[in-house]
Amino acid sequence: MQCRSPVFVPEVAGVERRPIGERDVRPSCLSARRRIRLVSGVGIGTLLATFTRSAQQALLMIFFITPPRTSLSGALTPVEAMPKWLQPLTVLNPIYHFGRITRGVLIKGSGLDAVWPNLLALVVFTAVLVSLSVWRFRRQLG
Repeated sequence: MQCRSPVFVPEVAGVERRPIGERDVRPSCLSARRRIRLVSGVGIGTLLATFTRSAQQALLMIFFITPPRTSLSGALTPVEAMPKWLQPLTVLNPIYHFGRITRGVLIKGSGLDAVWPNLLALVVFTAVLVSLSVWRFRRQLG
């Protein structure tokens, strides 16, 4: 899945815009991947909500879950700078995989052939989280 578009140098002091190369930078290229990440986040939120008795408890639980997930995603600090025992845990975070996909597509210009392992991991996480949350939610209703 390649969605290549030319990257242009911005106009500066009357200099004409010109393409500087082909890169995979269009936001529409990431729309399906963003949707998968969004559904993954909804799955996590719904799953956590099934363990609480009120919306307030769920909100307070999210405050304790979100900062570690963000820190372990590699978005704030590189994974390589984390302690060795913590680095394998980053792979269990859907945000980590989405960050790798986004960096690969937007910065490196990678196509689907380069980001498919992270995309597959993100799809698996999404399927597992949504399945667990639906199962728990139905169990609570029944």
